[in-house]
Amino acid sequence: MSVASLGFPNIAGLAWGPENGTKVLCLHGHTDNAATMAEIGPLLANNGFRVVSLDMPGHGHSSHCRSGFYDGPLYVTVISRAVNNLGSEWERSKFFILAHSMGQSVASLFSGTFPEKVFGFVAIDGFGPFSNRDEEDVPDDIRRALTEEKVLRSKVNSRFSM
Repeated sequence: MSVASLGFPNIAGLAWGPENGTKVLCLHGHTDNAATMAEIGPLLANNGFRVVSLDMPGHGHSSHCRSGFYDGPLYVTVISRAVNNLGSEWERSKFFILAHSMGQSVASLFSGTFPEKVFGFVAIDGFGPFSNRDEEDVPDDIRRALTEEKVLRSKVNSRFSM
């Protein structure tokens, strides 16, 4: 097991299994952390899977959100950044999501926003996506916001890089 800092500003996680194994991203419930998957992670790893269990913002060893406001789109943004920081193998290939409770809500939003990244997902004690807006618009809004952010970052980085 290893704990990795993945950015935004600090997202921690646990990992098991071979780097080249089939990818499984684990998301925990509201009162949990990445260690929730400490029993199933090694079992999957022993069967050739690469398992990464994230500490969501405000949980475990991850940073808290400055605003103190946590919602589905924020979590989807964090997961997107974390997956991108896991390396090119995660960026280029589809992966499974194993999610519990709140993690399942986030996983359903993530899957709707980035269906090209998700091979499938397993929900444990799920209750559907959460959002204070019309669910049909949320995935498109999240994708648009992340695309706009990426464009803005590239402009800022090109103006201020040495």
